[in-house]
Amino acid sequence: MRPEEQWDQLEALSGRFARLADLVIHKLFRALDRHEFEGTGSLLDAANRAVKRGLVGTVDELRELKDIRNEIVHEYAVEDLPALYAEIYRTTPELIGLVERIRRYLRETHGIGSEG
Repeated sequence: MRPEEQWDQLEALSGRFARLADLVIHKLFRALDRHEFEGTGSLLDAANRAVKRGLVGTVDELRELKDIRNEIVHEYAVEDLPALYAEIYRTTPELIGLVERIRRYLRETHGIGSEG
């Protein structure tokens, strides 16, 4: 594979990572709060409730995903792209695991997604 193709694949991975992190952190957690009639609040409040639900171990884990997402979105501020891509590669399994825990929580707690 040519280096240009490798960079294209890394760019695609980073875009997907950023979109998924944004969806989970900014949309899914807040939607879950609304579904469970939790009060709305700051992003930190939503993150703390995600910890309480057992979806994530600590708020710092979410903060790391959000920080990486912000670096991707504001790529012009990144001086070391190879290091950023290494962070994305390292934390992608964590993000996917978070999505799986959310899916399991929704199925077990609310019966959402239990059809198949």
